[in-house]
Formats: sequence, structure tokens, C-alpha cells
Amino acid sequence: MKKSLPFVVLAALWAMSGIAPAFAQQAFRAQGVMRGNADSLGALFDGVGIIYGLDPRLLAAIARVESDYRPDAVSSAGAAGLMQLMPATAADYGVRDVFNPAQNAIGAARFLNHLSHSKLGASDSVGSLPEMLAAYNAGPAAVQRFGGMPPYCETRAYVRRVLWLYLTGYEPEGAAQAACAAVRERGRAVRKARPDRDEAMLERLARIRGARARASSPTGE
Repeated sequence: MKKSLPFVVLAALWAMSGIAPAFAQQAFRAQGVMRGNADSLGALFDGVGIIYGLDPRLLAAIARVESDYRPDAVSSAGAAGLMQLMPATAADYGVRDVFNPAQNAIGAARFLNHLSHSKLGASDSVGSLPEMLAAYNAGPAAVQRFGGMPPYCETRAYVRRVLWLYLTGYEPEGAAQAACAAVRERGRAVRKARPDRDEAMLERLARIRGARARASSPTGE
């Protein structure tokens, strides 16, 4: 049986509209979402996924890799919250409190929904799931500049981790470590990603998952 739309998501939308933020914050705490564990976040991802047409398992995989389900996480680059939104991205998608997991998840879902309809790679079609994840991590401009997956080992490792969790439900040992090597290019050290034998398999699985999702959609989109 599918879960009904969580009240916390409706409260978050209300909060982000600026109408009743205090009430919404109380609703988040009452529902236990502020604790930021996988069980309490499941209903949140279900509700956000329904609203923005995203697979809740994809949202959960991103949250796991981004913050390990910690709503109070802050990166050295300044990304914050459950889905690790940068300040500019949070502002662009209406997030008033990045440390509120429901608001953070909704902002991330809005961003992902936008990316899913954007032309990111070299073709004129919308980007693939790996390209969408790369754009979430490194920014859409990076994916557009390289005509696809950027040659950043951190971004490639990030995409692999999310895809493993999303497509298989687990993360193999060592997937968290990027296979990087320092090389010299034009007189300065840069970091390049080594070829990954798992990458082609994960991309094929992503295409299969996407095709199945479109086939099961009432609109076929």
C-alpha cells in the first residue's frame, strides 16, 4: 500500500510560501523529520517525489551520499542541509531554512526537476540521469561546457555512488573513493578521473530504469 502524501510536505510548502513558517516548523518536529534518519525521511521523500515527479529512491540515494541523512550537515564549500544545497541554489528555489529537511528536500527536488528537463550534454535532447546527477554536483554549466560528464574525479565518484545506491540498493566497498591521479597538463597539476569499469554498466542500468519509468507513466513521458 502506498503512503499518503505526508503532512510534512504540505507544511513545508506552506512555510516556503511565507504564510505560516512557525506552524510548519512545529509540524516538522511533530512528525519526527527533524531527527534526520532514514526511517523518518522515507515519508518525506515519498511526498516530495509525488509532487515533483521524482523517484523517492533517487532522492533518498542523493541524501545518503550528500549528507548521510544529516539535516545539519555543512560542507567546506558551503553546501548545507539534507540535500547539500548551495546558498544560491537554495535562494533560487525558495528555500528559507536550509537546515529544515523538508524545505531542503523540496528545494533539491525543484532543482532536479529543472535539470531533468534541461539540455545538458552534447545532444539536443534532455540530459541522461548520470548527466543530471553530475549537474546537481558540479553545476549545469560544467556539464554543458564539457558536453556531458565533466572530467572531475569527485563528480564521477559522486555519480557512481548515487547510481549504485539508487539502482542496486547498496554501495560496494570502495565506491566512495574516487580513482584519481595527479597529472601534468599545460604546466599545472590537475586531477583526472581514471576509467571506471562500472560506469558503463551503471549508465545502462540508468537507461533501463528510465525506460521502465516512462513506460509505466500514464502520459508515457
